[in-house]
Amino acid sequence: MAPKQTSVLMRLALSAIFLSTISAVIASCNCPLQCMDQWCQNGNGNYVRVYCADIQAQNECEDGNKEVLKLVSSFDQNVNLYLEGQLLNKVITPFQASVLRTRYSQAIEADRPEGDCTASLMTNLVIGHTTNCYSPKLFTECHDNILLKIPGWLAGIKGHFVTLTNGDANLASIQPVVSDFTAAIDQRSTANTARVQCQAYNLTLDEIIHASGGGEASKTSFALSTALLIFTLFI
Repeated sequence: MAPKQTSVLMRLALSAIFLSTISAVIASCNCPLQCMDQWCQNGNGNYVRVYCADIQAQNECEDGNKEVLKLVSSFDQNVNLYLEGQLLNKVITPFQASVLRTRYSQAIEADRPEGDCTASLMTNLVIGHTTNCYSPKLFTECHDNILLKIPGWLAGIKGHFVTLTNGDANLASIQPVVSDFTAAIDQRSTANTARVQCQAYNLTLDEIIHASGGGEASKTSFALSTALLIFTLFI
């Protein structure tokens, strides 16, 4: 790695460790550069450190969570229609329908992606020599904890449901229905309809890489450094 790239990454890591109460991302908060590494006077003559709130990254994280919940709602509609049909045809009892609905809810909530959009909103960690601030945790919430986790979550819903219903005495007499219901859940899981976009993440990452003067190699190095930094902040 070039000395310049190493220097930038070291400054980012040291700044974040020093600001141990911070773990958010700022896309464009226009922090005064002269206040980044020193105490600055406010209007009352007191010395305070300047921080910025990354509303853009926070909104992006919240939008990602909403998309996941919309996907859950779509699952719920399918499940409710299926169970209502089975009840109408008297294939299952209301109690058995309740058990199936409960097991489904447990299965879909297991490993459901959810970004932490409130922690570490404030930061004064800057990108290179710009006036744009960022902090590692909120910076990665939408991309790492929502977007990247949706496929694995969807793929695992069927397995969770099978585990939860396997050997359940309340469902012993309707195994064909359980199998059919499982197949219906599995079929819906193949369609990822969540429209999660992490544009602020991509733009901020591009700014960081550009400020470090690197390309794909720098992007990989930064990703590894960010992961290490977040780990350091939370141990």
